[in-house]
Amino acid sequence: MRQYRTMVKKYPKLSIEETLNAAAEAFPNFDLGEKQLGVIVWENVVARIPLSRELFTGPYDERWGVDGNHQGMVFRGEKLAGLSEDES
Repeated sequence: MRQYRTMVKKYPKLSIEETLNAAAEAFPNFDLGEKQLGVIVWENVVARIPLSRELFTGPYDERWGVDGNHQGMVFRGEKLAGLSEDES
């Protein structure tokens, strides 16, 4: 679904069928019905005992927190990162 939405944003005037065809061309092994489990972790930066960053590092997981002086995404699984052309 995420890949399909990427194509809808990129080509808003295409019909549903044309958008599905464009997604099939743009993404190898495109499957609109594919479902995967993933975890999004929002780190508590003031936690007395923080959650280990070694947890939840699967291919569809995402982690947000502070890295140095920057707050933002600190981890994105390789499969999640490859789901769309405009997101990384």
